[in-house]
Amino acid sequence: RLAGESPPIKRLAAQLKKIAAAHTPVLLAGEPGAGHELVAELLHAAGQPAGSPFVVGDARDPDAAAVAEGLF
Repeated sequence: RLAGESPPIKRLAAQLKKIAAAHTPVLLAGEPGAGHELVAELLHAAGQPAGSPFVVGDARDPDAAAVAEGLF
């Protein structure tokens, strides 16, 4: 769950709801520690059928290409 009631947090929450409803793949990019995994978990919970897997990958991993092939 997102913490806070500030206008930017409210905008982010609204955007996440729209994205989750689209049921489309999403790439999260940015600086380490920016909250990618939290956002991914929120999108997954809001937009996926119950019981579907949540998979975390790290593009810095040398095997990231192999992981990407398996996901896409």
